[in-house]
Amino acid sequence: MVIGLDVNNDVNIAEGYMMCEYDARKKFTKETPVRFFAYLPEYLKDEGIEGLDIDVELTFNELEEMYFENKNSIDSFAETNNHVDFNNPTIYDALNLANDIKGYSGLI
Repeated sequence: MVIGLDVNNDVNIAEGYMMCEYDARKKFTKETPVRFFAYLPEYLKDEGIEGLDIDVELTFNELEEMYFENKNSIDSFAETNNHVDFNNPTIYDALNLANDIKGYSGLI
């Protein structure tokens, strides 16, 4: 299943919003591999630039480790601690966490 920050994946693609893909037939856990990706915004097509901005597979545990390395800075930038449930995360928590990390420092 593919989800994004916006409910409409056409908007996610056009605006370059973070999206993720995972096997929805399986229960999401902190160890579930998730593909996080974002397309370059459509306005760059006018300049001949298109494709994926980022495409990486990570687990929530890996994202959490990246987050805690720069927690104070990321929280001051995105207030991640206010909108991500680290104790019982859902796929939406993983998507938001990945987006906050990417916005602050990149995912790779």
